Amino acid sequence: MNNFKDKASAFLRGRTFSGSATVMIIVACVVFFNMIFYTIGQNVQLYLRFDEQVDLSISSASDKNFADAVSRGDKVTVTFCMDRSVIANHSSGKFVLDTAERFAEEYPELITLKFVNIVTQIDHIDENGKPVLMENIDVYQKYCEDNGIPLSRYSIIFECGNKLKILTDNYSSIGFGDFFTFDSSNSATSYSGEETFASMVNYVLRDGDVKRAYFTTGHSEVPSISLYNVLTRAGYEVKEINLRQVDKIPDDAGLIVISNPVSDFARSANPELRTEIELLRSYAERGGNFLVTLDPIASNTPVLYDFLSEFGFAVNMSDEGDTHIVKDVSNGITTDGFTLVANYSGDGVAQTLKSRTDIGGGNIVLRYVAALTLSGSAKPLLTASTSAVTEAAGDTVDTTGGYCIAAYSEHLYDGGETASMVVVPSVFLTATDAIVTNGYANKDFIYAICETLYEQDNMIYGCNSYVYNDTVLENLTMRTATIYTAAIMAIPVALAAVGIVVIVKRKNR
Repeated sequence: MNNFKDKASAFLRGRTFSGSATVMIIVACVVFFNMIFYTIGQNVQLYLRFDEQVDLSISSASDKNFADAVSRGDKVTVTFCMDRSVIANHSSGKFVLDTAERFAEEYPELITLKFVNIVTQIDHIDENGKPVLMENIDVYQKYCEDNGIPLSRYSIIFECGNKLKILTDNYSSIGFGDFFTFDSSNSATSYSGEETFASMVNYVLRDGDVKRAYFTTGHSEVPSISLYNVLTRAGYEVKEINLRQVDKIPDDAGLIVISNPVSDFARSANPELRTEIELLRSYAERGGNFLVTLDPIASNTPVLYDFLSEFGFAVNMSDEGDTHIVKDVSNGITTDGFTLVANYSGDGVAQTLKSRTDIGGGNIVLRYVAALTLSGSAKPLLTASTSAVTEAAGDTVDTTGGYCIAAYSEHLYDGGETASMVVVPSVFLTATDAIVTNGYANKDFIYAICETLYEQDNMIYGCNSYVYNDTVLENLTMRTATIYTAAIMAIPVALAAVGIVVIVKRKNR
């Protein structure tokens, strides 16, 4: 062994070190490091990570809505049910307090903050030193009883005239939970104070009755809690509805959400009740609105698909019943090509949505999305790039590209009412990873749909969120990734160059 080391050392120090040997060593170094980085790239996503700075500043997203309210002379009172000093020292409350005070400072003519003790129900101490009780305590208590929420020291009351909205924390242990996003283990992952505060102010500023968004249940739907939050901030009261247990969709329904059903819509167990599809069709004939997201892997829903076909939607499938999944290696985010950066179609409605989502920036991202075929009044909203292909059961079935991956339809019924429906054949549109971020525009896309197609107003585009965990550098397409990969591959080349210089210098001593 020592003899080998001596010979190798003498070889490297030798003056007769040949050019061919130098080339061989350089090639070996490059191949070796390329193998290392290729292995890393196949097993670990080449994401760039950074620690996001804490930014609780107020963006310009609410300027127009609030400026209009100021010009009308509206007044909004925001009441915290806890002393200010206590909130300021609370681990999560201090963020909410900071946001509220920034809004009150920015819009003093519109927003007034109050701090009361909900335990003693004392509003303030008068000039004679006597306590004055809260005037509307009975109204607040009745609101909480009607909505099944507690009135506690974590409650925040938004009021404008007779319009009332109370946020309270009845599901988290940190306090002020409505201003935070939680993961499956009930740990806070982000703070969305600006968005929540602005949306609640908008809620009490809206004229007319509040619309309700009903999530269908009973078909193993997998609704995202993040979608619940987005629709709440869009101005809806969010409820659930089991169509097998009712004989009519309520008149206050402004939106029916069918979120990733696994099993099909079937006939009611009660023969006196109409089928679920009949209830949906009856609601559509009244001018109803639908938001449908589909799990393309769970395709055993022919009854639902037949209903969607009435609006002109069809999910592409093979003769064997396998869904055509869109894959785009060139314009995808992940190396498998199934996470896509969506493009807006040239349709007028799609371009209107684009103008709304451009306020906050970012791209709409979908993963494992099926291709749609449209007919009748159905129009595309989002498309894949021209380099995309479709796969079914692991085999490539089409290479034409430009597939429709989200669409809308406005269906006119004989009674003169028009129903609106948006279909997105991907679970990822409303997944928490796509919504709780400052990089993707999925959330603003949903806001834009509510505003443009469902006639909701005062949407809050582009609000800042503070994400606690490391943030991934998002919207990194494979073309961009190629640049980063090339940069990384320059490392072994640089090492080889250094090796050449060292070897040549030693040779020419």
